Amino acid sequence: MGWRRKPRVSPVDVEGGVTKTVIRLRHRQAESRNLRTLADDPDVVAARLERTRRRITAGMWWFLAAGLVFTTAGVHEFIAGDREITDPLWWAAWFVEPMVAGILILLLNWESEILSRGIEPDSDQTTNLKRFLLFCTFFMNVYPPLFGGDGIDFGMLFIKGMVPVIVFLLAEAMPVVQRRMRQAISDCYATARMHTPEPDPNPAPTPEPVVEEETVTPVPPEDPVPHPVSIDVGAAVRGLRLPDSVIPALQTAADAAAAESRPVTVEDIRTAVRVPVPIAERITAALHPVNGHQLNA
Repeated sequence: MGWRRKPRVSPVDVEGGVTKTVIRLRHRQAESRNLRTLADDPDVVAARLERTRRRITAGMWWFLAAGLVFTTAGVHEFIAGDREITDPLWWAAWFVEPMVAGILILLLNWESEILSRGIEPDSDQTTNLKRFLLFCTFFMNVYPPLFGGDGIDFGMLFIKGMVPVIVFLLAEAMPVVQRRMRQAISDCYATARMHTPEPDPNPAPTPEPVVEEETVTPVPPEDPVPHPVSIDVGAAVRGLRLPDSVIPALQTAADAAAAESRPVTVEDIRTAVRVPVPIAERITAALHPVNGHQLNA
C-alpha cells in the first residue's frame, strides 16, 4: 500500500478577497515590518556606521597616498634639477618626499587612534609639524613651474599647486571625519545600553532544592548458615560395614572439609580411598544424613 500525498490547501480565496496579489503584498508588508525593526535597532545602526567609517577611511588613505606619489615627482624635480642620473643626489631626491609623507602618515595614524578612544589631539607641536611638512611639499612642487623656466607654465603650476593643497586639506579633514563618525557610533551604543536592562549586581540567592531524606528500613540480618562441624566418621559409617583400614583416611577427609567450612563431597571420599562412585555416594550420604536420618547399606 503506497503513501498518499495529502491535498495541498491553497490560501487563495477569490470570493473572500484573498488573491495572489493580496498574499504577495502581505509577505512584503511582513518583510518591511521586520526590516524597519532591524533598521531602527541601535546596534544595527552602530554596525552600519562602523562599516561606513572603515570604507571612508580606506578611501581617504588611498587618495592621500595617490596624491603623495604625484608630489614625489615634483619634489624630485625641485631637488634634482638638471643633474645627471649618475649623480647620487639625483637618486637621493626620490627619498625626500617619501620621508615627508611617512612622517605625515604616522601623525595621521596617531590622531585617528586617539580619536577612536575619545581623546582630542590638542597638541600644537603635532599640528605645526604636519602643516610644515605639507607647506614644504607645496613649495617644492610649485617652484619649478614658477621659477624654473623661461616662462610660467600656468597649467602645470595649477596642477602642481592643486595636488599638495588637496593632500593638505585631506590630512586636515581625516581627523574630523574620524571624530564625527566615532561620536555617532558612541551615541548609538549609548542608546542601545539605555534600551537594554542591566543585570542586577546583587541578584537574589537561588533557593537550594530541598532534598527529602529517604527512610531506610533496617533489614534484619539473615540467619547465619551453620558451618559443618567435625564428624565422627567411625560412628557415621558403622552401618556400611567398611573395613577398619579406611576409617582413618575418611576421618582425615571429613576433618579437612570441616576446616574449610563445607560438607564432605564424593570427590573428597574418592580422593581419600579408592572406592566406586556408588559407594562414595553412600558414604557421603551417611556423613550428611537427609532430614536427620542416615542411609543404611
